[in-house]
Amino acid sequence: MRHRSSFDISNGGSNNDGNIVNDDQEFDDRDDCQDAIHRPLLWNDRPDYSSEDDNDEGNDELHDENGPQHQQQHYESTAAICLCTFTHSWLLVSVFPYAGFMVIHLLKGTTEETVGTQAGLLSAAFMIGRAMTSYGWGRLADTYGRRIVLFLSLLLSAIFSILFGISRSFGMAFFWRFLLGASNGVAGIAKAIVSETAKGDDILETRGMSLSMGMWAWGFLFGPGISGFLSDPIRQYPKLDAWLWHDGIIYQTLEHFPFLLPNLVSILLCFIDIIAVQVWVPETLPKEHLRNPSLMANDCIYWFKKLTFSGIHGQNFAQQGNNHQWNANDGTAIDEPLPLISSNVKQARMTHSESVSLLSTSFPHTHDNSETMLVDQVHTDNTDSHHNVQEKPTLALFWSNRATRNHLLLYWIFSFVAIEIDEAFPLFCISKTGGLGISARDIGKLLSATGLIFALTQYHVYAWIVDKCGLGKSIQIGAFFSAPLVLLIPFSLILNSNNETEVSPETTTNTLTWQAFFFLGILLAICRIFGLVFFSSITIATNRTVIPCHRCTLNGLSMLGGSFAKGLGPIVAGWLTAFGISSGTFSPHVGAVFVFLTIGVSALITSCMTQYMLNEKVKDNYGTMIVDNTDTDGREVSDPVSQP
Repeated sequence: MRHRSSFDISNGGSNNDGNIVNDDQEFDDRDDCQDAIHRPLLWNDRPDYSSEDDNDEGNDELHDENGPQHQQQHYESTAAICLCTFTHSWLLVSVFPYAGFMVIHLLKGTTEETVGTQAGLLSAAFMIGRAMTSYGWGRLADTYGRRIVLFLSLLLSAIFSILFGISRSFGMAFFWRFLLGASNGVAGIAKAIVSETAKGDDILETRGMSLSMGMWAWGFLFGPGISGFLSDPIRQYPKLDAWLWHDGIIYQTLEHFPFLLPNLVSILLCFIDIIAVQVWVPETLPKEHLRNPSLMANDCIYWFKKLTFSGIHGQNFAQQGNNHQWNANDGTAIDEPLPLISSNVKQARMTHSESVSLLSTSFPHTHDNSETMLVDQVHTDNTDSHHNVQEKPTLALFWSNRATRNHLLLYWIFSFVAIEIDEAFPLFCISKTGGLGISARDIGKLLSATGLIFALTQYHVYAWIVDKCGLGKSIQIGAFFSAPLVLLIPFSLILNSNNETEVSPETTTNTLTWQAFFFLGILLAICRIFGLVFFSSITIATNRTVIPCHRCTLNGLSMLGGSFAKGLGPIVAGWLTAFGISSGTFSPHVGAVFVFLTIGVSALITSCMTQYMLNEKVKDNYGTMIVDNTDTDGREVSDPVSQP
């Protein structure tokens, strides 16, 4: 059925019900819509999901009241997203315990002493692939919907996992591991879904984001242990000879592919996620922005051919999808423009209120006069150009938005600092000249204790901080009480010294004392907990700087930069550790202080940047103050006072 515009561009018109609409009524309704679009929301504002048309079934999934049914739907969706996040974490870290042994198995002549470089490449292949495709996955999700892209990503992850597990050469293992990362677009899409299913409810959004991102901890806690237990079972468990027939297919398969079992777990997790997404996750991309998924293959070919730094030249496939309707029966295009403005003003108000819940935080959404964040395209009789047109989600659009740019930069810089800590700390632990000189077993116990404390407490701590301080302050609190605390790590040398009265810089112990164990365990747990406070809060805030149909692309861009930062961080941390501890430039313990002083100061500078970059007074294009500083309770307030 053809769907025509609610308002005729010519003088006078008719709505969908056949009633005559004159120019005065049209522009009154248009003014109401513009007021809904530009009115800043207060901290406790909630979107108005009411609609005059009770028979509107097009967006039932997104327009429910914020009652028990909506909360139940959000909880179910969050549970499915948590499963997807855990799977993503598993796919990333499950290779760590057996990467070196897999290289030794695939590269003849490689030993434990020479395996480091190849094992590092094998582990890094996933992140390299993810960095190269994160932005593309986001664009697909903002065009064809969140669910279909989640299905495709999980299915490809399952396929490439099994191919990685049966690799017969190091080159093929690296290639399949790279494609496994490239096919994984779950992380960015999951963040967008958590924000969108909350429908403007700050409590649901913050708690859902905390649970989703907290599943990373569970993946890092259980993933390496389970995959290490399942890898190379024939050699690890000689007693299997008594249970398995040597000429049987199971024994022969495990002997030829000793690292297959962890990847079979990956397949199982991916298919569980597909079922959970199908049952519990609604489509959160507004239906007016959905393009027929059957056209995805041809569109991707066209998109990659026309891709430039700033977007797509010529006629963009996403814009084509928005400017034409699609036949529900055969997926063919109906060459008729979509309505330029909705006939239901309250519906337009609802859509925008949901999309600009971004103004409920203290972080400004700004753009220059060439941009706009309006939902509908409005034509007037007195202009010869189009105004208020929703723009394509391009790199240029995001980067010209100061609020979006600031949030992305802080996310990337803090990702770099966080991965520096994760890389430098184990190197400090194993160093016998300037570090703790403890065994890998003690390091494993310490990190397991840290992960357990984090997993059990992070949700409650995050919910309490956001509830008491607000989203904006939680970013600053998370930044100040996470990474900068690494300045205290060198004190563990004193607690772990054999001499209780004097620390000798020439000696270190090979065991970890209880005092040092508790000190480091609690310190690292605090760093991780407040690090999650920062990352969860800034993810929510970043989502609120753009409209919903741009969020997956934005999160893809965020993951792209974050992946490169996490790839560069270990290199810098390794150089710092080698220069400070192993090179002999400093005395042993002074070198350890140098390493963590450098990382801690960089983290402290990043924390100070949150004060400057996220607390600016910002006006919109009309000179209206949309965001001011926080109030005395720390909650963000909007100041709609017009400026001269």
